[in-house]
Amino acid sequence: MKRRRADKSVFSIISADGKIAIEKRPETGLLSGMYQLPNVEGFHKEEELREILQEWGVEPIDIIFTKEAKHVFTHIDWVMKAYRVTAKGQTERFLWVTAEELKDSYPLPTAFQKLL
Repeated sequence: MKRRRADKSVFSIISADGKIAIEKRPETGLLSGMYQLPNVEGFHKEEELREILQEWGVEPIDIIFTKEAKHVFTHIDWVMKAYRVTAKGQTERFLWVTAEELKDSYPLPTAFQKLL
């Protein structure tokens, strides 16, 4: 059976105080109930990335492409482009955690860990 491919733009959003934005995945489906880095389907130009961030309440100071990675599940391949975003402040939409909390209390699925 051929795996389906899903393209994703994934954000490491860092606030001025060095905290990282994460969010909880839906309770059903792939990686249900786990935490993730904010992401959207598809690949986008920088202008579109800015619009997405602003819709989330994030005011980006800069958006830097960091890497591309692939994560293979049994039925789907995620092809991910990662962006590091420096944000002016924090928004209520996300949970903001320190790097230590991310490691100890909110471990991310491997698919997202490889993008940090």
